[in-house]
Amino acid sequence: MQKQFKALLIGGPPHSGKSTLAYRLSAALRAQKISHYLLRANPDGEGNWFYESNDSIIQELRKNNKKSWTQSFTKDITNFIAQTPAPLLVDTGGIPSEDTYKIAKVCQKAIIIAPNPALLHTWEDFIHEAQIQLLASFISDLSGEQQVYVEKDTLYGIIHGLSKDMSSDGVCFSALTQQIKQEFEYSEIEMFAIHKSQITDALVFQLNRMHMNASIWPDSDNWKPEELSILLAALPSYEPLALYGVAPNWVYAAIAANTTLPLKIFTMQYGWVDIPLSELPIRNLNGSGITWTAHTALEKIYLQGNIHKDYLSLAEMTDLSVPNLPNNLGVILSGKLPQLVYAIAVRKYRKHLWVAVYQPQLNGSVVVFSQTSQHKIGDIITVDNAYITNLSK
Repeated sequence: MQKQFKALLIGGPPHSGKSTLAYRLSAALRAQKISHYLLRANPDGEGNWFYESNDSIIQELRKNNKKSWTQSFTKDITNFIAQTPAPLLVDTGGIPSEDTYKIAKVCQKAIIIAPNPALLHTWEDFIHEAQIQLLASFISDLSGEQQVYVEKDTLYGIIHGLSKDMSSDGVCFSALTQQIKQEFEYSEIEMFAIHKSQITDALVFQLNRMHMNASIWPDSDNWKPEELSILLAALPSYEPLALYGVAPNWVYAAIAANTTLPLKIFTMQYGWVDIPLSELPIRNLNGSGITWTAHTALEKIYLQGNIHKDYLSLAEMTDLSVPNLPNNLGVILSGKLPQLVYAIAVRKYRKHLWVAVYQPQLNGSVVVFSQTSQHKIGDIITVDNAYITNLSK
């Protein structure tokens, strides 16, 4: 039986800094090697791209990624939280509603913030009605001195700096991070061991830079595109791989594109997932949960995926349909798509000259597969933002 890991709700009204708090808490936990996943359980929420991209790209991506709550979205999110294979930070919010209530009911504890006491009390009442424990309740302000105190196992106080260009470091943020660390009882090493033990037919490869050999991979915080060729050369070619850990979409896509043996990827929603070996694109897209839009410009094709339903099932991803494109051109993949989709899609375009994955944080696309010296693996290709109307997370 799969262990039920804790899910901590992070809630609050719009513009309170809730998503910024979620992003920074997740980063702080990763820095302390606490295993968890950050789930954006709000259809109009901001992904990591908001905090890591330049302002001009942010405005375009923000405009094109707003969606509304639907019953199916809420159902899929609640099912996912109930079955998660790892501890979760659940970023939801807005105005307390039937949808956020259902999400709260499958979480164990809650962290709430609001810009004033009246709105904070509204959320406290909401959490009480959902019958989950209140872990922390903070007033959020942009400036000033942070304050924190504990009352009946709940943190209260004032937190500052929850804006993209400000710092939220302080006693309140530190106390909250420590509290969450205690809630998520497993370290990343322990979680890795649990999930690794589930694999018997492949070599498990850890992609989280913080757990990789520092003598081989210095500056271990983030992957750099120029390291892809070194990474691919280090992978064994004689046995199947199982990929694990936090890494950009283009890292997973590069490994998927350049390996020919069976491949598994660990996901926070489904656990271990087999990536199909199929290379041939499928022309018939009827019934697919993704709409693909292709634009040809010079020697490349911008292929953007847009999820036109609330949630993609595992079957829709593993049986992915993509359009047939001319083999003599390069392909740039973009869109707010799951990591699995990128890994599966690149395998279907291995007959093309090259394939790249758009990364808004780099303001360009990273080449993940190539059969030409013109664009080598790890190169960054400048993109025309007019063709990029969605985002890669």
